[in-house]
Amino acid sequence: MGDYGLLDKPHSQVYGAVEMKAIYDKQTDTLTIIFSDTTVAESDEEKPGVILDYDADGNLIALEILNASSRVGHPYRMEYQIVPAEA
Repeated sequence: MGDYGLLDKPHSQVYGAVEMKAIYDKQTDTLTIIFSDTTVAESDEEKPGVILDYDADGNLIALEILNASSRVGHPYRMEYQIVPAEA
């Protein structure tokens, strides 16, 4: 495995600095949520069809869901919210 790339992909939308991203690949029916765009050092299939990717320091950098359309209601739609800090 290598680095995850998004900026060179067609139909990509990038908001602000590229830190976290989600990619649904309809052809492979895979949903990937990337927390850090760094090289994958290790991957573990924690549950069947759910793969966790780690960097060399053991930090979780990505989550992959195989057969996403049968596991996630609408893998091609996403809502992202930032909860405001309490005063």
